[in-house]
Amino acid sequence: MKTRNLRRQFQNSSGTISILAVVGYFLYHLFAGNHGIRAEARLKKDLAQAQEKLKELEIEQALIQKKVRYLHPESLDRDLLDQRVRETLAYSDPHEVIFVHPENPENP
Repeated sequence: MKTRNLRRQFQNSSGTISILAVVGYFLYHLFAGNHGIRAEARLKKDLAQAQEKLKELEIEQALIQKKVRYLHPESLDRDLLDQRVRETLAYSDPHEVIFVHPENPENP
């Protein structure tokens, strides 16, 4: 008699257990899944970092473009050209005196 009652209770509660399992599955993936709330927060953080990096790179690009603009033949800046030759070729005149800035000693 107890076995029948247990079976009947199990059959009556099996639907409830199934529904709870399905709801639990979806709740878990709502928070911890690849497209869940935590993943959205992580993606927003990654997006903010990428936008910050983009701003830095755009500033760097603008500086490089400014230097390149001065290297065109029609607007050649002789000081910039002289600086680039000295940096690239490590060239200096034997009679020149070179001062090294204390904050950047490895780049004479």
